[in-house]
Amino acid sequence: MKKFISNTLLICLSTIIALAIVEILLRANDNKLHEKFLYDKNEPTANKFDPIIGWELKEGEHIYKPINQEEKNFKTTITKDLYRFSGNTRKEKNDIIFLGGSNTFGYGVNDKETFSSLIQKKLKNYNIKNYGTAGYGTYQSLLKLEKILSKDNSIKYIVAIYHSSHEIRNIGNEEWLRTLSKHTNRNHLYLPYVSVDKKNELKKHKPVKYINLPLREKFIIIQKIEKKIMEAIFYSPRNNPTKATIKIFDEMNNLAKSNSSKLIVLKIHTIENFKSEYKVFFKKNNIKIIECVLPGDKNFVANNLIFKNDGHPNKRAHALYAECILKKLITLIE
Repeated sequence: MKKFISNTLLICLSTIIALAIVEILLRANDNKLHEKFLYDKNEPTANKFDPIIGWELKEGEHIYKPINQEEKNFKTTITKDLYRFSGNTRKEKNDIIFLGGSNTFGYGVNDKETFSSLIQKKLKNYNIKNYGTAGYGTYQSLLKLEKILSKDNSIKYIVAIYHSSHEIRNIGNEEWLRTLSKHTNRNHLYLPYVSVDKKNELKKHKPVKYINLPLREKFIIIQKIEKKIMEAIFYSPRNNPTKATIKIFDEMNNLAKSNSSKLIVLKIHTIENFKSEYKVFFKKNNIKIIECVLPGDKNFVANNLIFKNDGHPNKRAHALYAECILKKLITLIE
């Protein structure tokens, strides 16, 4: 019995020493602890949990502190139908909806300064509804569209905004979910994702939350274990982010057709062109695309197109995007 206890203690002590050595080596190798895994930037809680999409907008007026000190507070108004207010709508059922992430939502600018709001002022024959939601990728936009169309069949055009970063959001990514999870008040805690199965078909996964192990903020090794677990959850040997995203667009297009709507794919705030795979797919399926690359997009900061230290398009950028989008959109809808 004494020998058993002695051996058990020895194993425990050896394990502790081994973990301590690993922790020391990690710290010595510039693997710094996160300052704080979950933090509160004193932002309003403008999103709410959704068991299918992960999160969606929360009705009401939300006042944010300015992103940069020289800016003013900005207000976001979310309607009862859970889209950002872009102006007064007409009674006629003639809607154009925008789907996308924070650039579409207009994070950092006031309601009247988003490109969707500026387009509404010019395009008076349509109701412009901005369903963009911070953090969304293409898959979450598809899930949101399914929810919208289950309640509203008045949509004429569906404008889905694409950004290259959406690819990893669609297939699930440890680093992306960890980043989202740090913003407690934003409610970006559960991420739905897709993978491609053996039959080359799209497999949909329910929203997952980043694992939370004890002492995560004290020891780097705990964070490393969390990281490996999350990477294992998202891993799929057949995952190709571009192929998966194209399959999502295919479902979105079929959904639009079943509703007698038309899908348009819009690319903004990124200087790279659509990959050839996308162009081939869009042409084959008669999906129109709009590309709005602004003059000076190669240097957003120098040309005063984004908020400093943030990266989101500012008021000036939204005005320029609105002008570009409207010019090209009119040729596709009239």
